[in-house]
Amino acid sequence: ADDGSAGPNVPANVLQFQLLVLALQRFLSKNDNYPPLEGTIPDMTSDTARYVALQEAYQRQAEMDRGTFTNFVKEILQQCKFKSNGSKVRVAMPTEEEIITFCKNCRHLRLLETRPLFAEYNLQDPTSPRFSANSSSRTSLQYPDASSIPNFDKLLSDAREDLQSQTYDPYETDPIQTPLLWWMALRACHAFYDRHGEYPGKDDRELALEADAKEVHTLTLEIA
Repeated sequence: ADDGSAGPNVPANVLQFQLLVLALQRFLSKNDNYPPLEGTIPDMTSDTARYVALQEAYQRQAEMDRGTFTNFVKEILQQCKFKSNGSKVRVAMPTEEEIITFCKNCRHLRLLETRPLFAEYNLQDPTSPRFSANSSSRTSLQYPDASSIPNFDKLLSDAREDLQSQTYDPYETDPIQTPLLWWMALRACHAFYDRHGEYPGKDDRELALEADAKEVHTLTLEIA
């Protein structure tokens, strides 16, 4: 939240990271989209005098950038306190070391966007065991029919081809480490829970574990 009091379940360290990112956005907007300078230069062919002079210049600029960045952080904190109307602001001023670390590494930040889990299920064939195992939950959530999803057959075919290429190519990474396999296994575990009200492996006796493993394997094949 803009007032720094985002829900009580948001950890303080997450709020502080958001504060730093907001300050970075302001810095970029005022600095032609260039992030704070790291203050170090790579190895290069140069004489000692020029290299040291260049290094010192970079360090001076990095210190100036950190000062500007720190001012943006303070500015945002003040705005949070103003908008909180007297309520406690749950984010504190980062330490100097934290700001230095952030400024050194912020140019490597990347935003990775993925679908939320509910959207994944909305794009899934409703005949999947994940849903057929619990018809009441399927009805209440109104999952669309596969025929109503544009290019569903192609999406399904592409996913299966990707899976096959990752599991059958002996030159690829060990298929045990393939994220898609872990994703399918987790979906199978959810399907198992829908059917039995508990996750596989709760009963750790040997025969029970073998039975659970066999059912999860069958569910994984159905999902695939």
